[in-house]
Amino acid sequence: MNLKKPVILILLLLLVLPLYGCGQNRAKTDRFYAMGSLVSQTVYGADDALLQSVESDILRAENILSHKIESSQISLLNKEKTAIFDDDIYDMLKKAAAFCADTGGAFDISLYSLTALWGFDSDHPTVPKAERIREALNRTGYQNIVFGEHNTVSLKNNTSLDLGALGKGYACDIAVKFYREAGVSGIVNVGGSIGVNSKKPNGEPFVVGIRDPFSTDPSDVFASIALAAGFVSTSGSYEKRFETDGILYHHILDAKTGYPVETDLISVTIVCDSGLYSDMLSTACFILGIENSKPLLEKYNAQAIFIKKDKSVTATEGLRAAISFYKDYEVHYI
Repeated sequence: MNLKKPVILILLLLLVLPLYGCGQNRAKTDRFYAMGSLVSQTVYGADDALLQSVESDILRAENILSHKIESSQISLLNKEKTAIFDDDIYDMLKKAAAFCADTGGAFDISLYSLTALWGFDSDHPTVPKAERIREALNRTGYQNIVFGEHNTVSLKNNTSLDLGALGKGYACDIAVKFYREAGVSGIVNVGGSIGVNSKKPNGEPFVVGIRDPFSTDPSDVFASIALAAGFVSTSGSYEKRFETDGILYHHILDAKTGYPVETDLISVTIVCDSGLYSDMLSTACFILGIENSKPLLEKYNAQAIFIKKDKSVTATEGLRAAISFYKDYEVHYI
C-alpha cells in the first residue's frame, strides 16, 4: 500500500534574494506547520512582527477549523451539532455552503462521515464496505448546514463537516490580507496552495511552478505561472492515493457514490483572486470536468489548467500570457 504525500505546487526563483540595499528590498522568511502542512512565507520590507501575526492567525484558524483537533469549534460542531463562530469564520462557512450549492453538491463540505471511512489522512487508508459507504452517505449533504442568528451554525441529520478542501486556501487569504494592509509584497505557500501580493521590489512577478502529475519527483514541474497578485491551488488524483488488489484509489470522493471520482483528469490548477475559492474550485472542477466547470469558472472569475490522463492540457485563455510550459504536452486554450 502506497500513500503519496500531497505535494502540489513548487515555488521557483525565491532563493536568490538581495541582502543589501534599502530595507524594502530585503526579504524575510518564515516557516511553520499548520493546516496539516508546512507553511512558508517570503515577504519583502516586512518586520518580524508581521510574519508572527500571519503565523498566529493561521494557527488560530486551524484551531477553529480542523476536525483533527478535538478542541476545535468544528469538532464541537460535529459532536454537538451546533456551535457559535466569530464573524469571519461564520462568513467563510456561509460562502463555502453557497459554493456547494453552486456546484450542485459536486463539492460538499459535509462529507466527514465518508472521508473518515476511507482514512486517506491516516497511515492505513482502506476501501470501506459498500454498506458502510451507503450509511455514511445518509449523513452527508450541504443542505443540512443551517445558519442561524448570532453566528450560530447547526447540523441536521447527523451530518459532520470536513473542511480539508478549503483550509489551505483560507490560510492563504489570511496571510495575503496582512501583506496588503502592510503594503508589502510577499508570497505564502500553505501545503501547495499559494497566495501572492504585489510584485517583488525589482518589478518582477513571483513565479509559481506546477508539479508534473506524471512524475514521481515532487520537484518536477511541467509549467509555471508568473503571478503579480492572486492565488493558485491544485487538486489531483496523484496526491493522496493507495492501491488495493491492483486498483488505485485517490482521495477526491464523489458525493453521490461515496467512491473516488471517475474522470479522465489527473490534475486541475486554479488561479483566481481568492484563496478560499481557488482551493474549492480546484476540487470542484476536478470532479465536474472541463465542460461542466466553465460556468463555475466564469462566475468566480477564475482561470484553470486541466491535465488529462493522456497528457493533454487544456488551459483558459486568460492564462496564455502568464504561463510557460517546460514539457512537450499537447496544449489547448478555451
